[in-house]
Amino acid sequence: SVGSTLYTIKNPYPAFITSMTVSPTSIQPGQSSALTVTLTKPAPAGGLTIQLTDYTPNVWTPATLKIPAGQFSATTNLLTLPASKPGTYTIVGTLYGVNASTRVTVAP
Repeated sequence: SVGSTLYTIKNPYPAFITSMTVSPTSIQPGQSSALTVTLTKPAPAGGLTIQLTDYTPNVWTPATLKIPAGQFSATTNLLTLPASKPGTYTIVGTLYGVNASTRVTVAP
């Protein structure tokens, strides 16, 4: 008889970023937009901190966004300066070395 063993591999990560959205997706210089990060599962005890990067001086996001324990998502403001140049800019969220992104357009 051939035996078999079933192994369970525990995922060491409690959740991943499932989406990032900006609303509205197009704003004028000097305006703000809501940036929402959503997880695959609720954040564990102590919450989860998402690293945010905007890669441009034309859009500002905080360096981090904390998703509280038990919550699937959190929202922060994405800001532009009155002198921000028109264009479409990418915002990246990082959790456990895995990136997700969204875009915002600064309209002329």
